[in-house]
Order: sequence, then C-alpha cells, then structure tokens
Amino acid sequence: MHAQGILSRGEWIPGFIDEAALSTSKSYRWRLLKIYGDVGLKLELVRNAEQSGIHEVLQRMTSGRLKVMRTLGNFWEQYRLYRRDAQGKIVEQKDLLMSCLRTLCVCDANSFRAEPKDPEPQYCDRSPSRSAGAWMR
Repeated sequence: MHAQGILSRGEWIPGFIDEAALSTSKSYRWRLLKIYGDVGLKLELVRNAEQSGIHEVLQRMTSGRLKVMRTLGNFWEQYRLYRRDAQGKIVEQKDLLMSCLRTLCVCDANSFRAEPKDPEPQYCDRSPSRSAGAWMR
C-alpha cells in the first residue's frame, strides 16, 4: 500500500531505508528490499545512519545549511524530545521525523534529483533556401 502511494507520485522518485530501522535479521532486510523492488520502488540501503546522521544534522543546523521553519510544530516537538539515555542510546520516543532527517542527511546528494522533464520538441526549418536560385529573394 505504501509503495503504491509513492509510485503514484512518480516512478522516478528514489527511496532510502536506514539499516538500523530494519533491526531484525539480515535475511528479513534483504527480503523486504526485494519486496519493495518487485513492486517498482528504487530503494538504497543506508548503513550506519544513526550516529553519522546525528552528527551531520547537528553540523548542518549549526552552520546554517539546514533551516527548519518555526511553523513545523511536529518537527520541533520531536526535536525537543530527541535525546540519549544514561547508556548513551537514542531514546526512541516520537522520533520518526528525526530518523528520516538524519537518514536523508547521510545519503548521497547525487541521489536527489528533480522530476525528469520531457525533452523539448525538435523543430526543423523547412523554409525555402535563400541562396541563389531560390524562388524568393
């Protein structure tokens, strides 16, 4: 159902999936990727996006390369709740947007692209030649 929703927006849209989000067995991960691939989704597996993603998001936000509008209340609610426990592990509490953001920040920037446009039609100039001997001078 989710795959069909994404494909309805365009088959050209790339997708990324965080390996940490697939915390089950390795065979299940590959089976899930195959299922999505079979219905037409083009997914790339992002490895170790949690720690590097947190670092990348922090670097982008502090340098001004990532800006989030104040009106995005759900984002800021999750951002305020995003923290580590006493053992240093991320507390998984209402953190879906944060997980998506950190995964996107560690993805290859070349993977992001705009919707491909149809090529411009090619026109041929079929007007008579203006060279000597042409019917109109």
